[in-house]
Amino acid sequence: MYRTMEQKFSNNNLDLETLRDFCKREGEAVTYRKGDQLEREGDPARWLAYVESGCFKYVNHGINDREHITWFSFEGEFAGDYPACLSTIRRDITSEAKK
Repeated sequence: MYRTMEQKFSNNNLDLETLRDFCKREGEAVTYRKGDQLEREGDPARWLAYVESGCFKYVNHGINDREHITWFSFEGEFAGDYPACLSTIRRDITSEAKK
């Protein structure tokens, strides 16, 4: 069972509608093709995106550079590593367009 962003963060009293509106108002509309990366494992987190259509998958690479899928973001959800965007830590996952 996968939880939506709203379910995942509902205990933190985040106003996701305001964050969604901010992304649409201040952000730039970008179209990703399947396999395009929003951010890459090991790079500083710089982006938070609102997915209007399609989906993103999150992967990290373990032993022997084998890909491990850790999460998905679907239409109406956010993509990116929000906690990492607030600090200087490097991403431990890659987010790429799935559709």
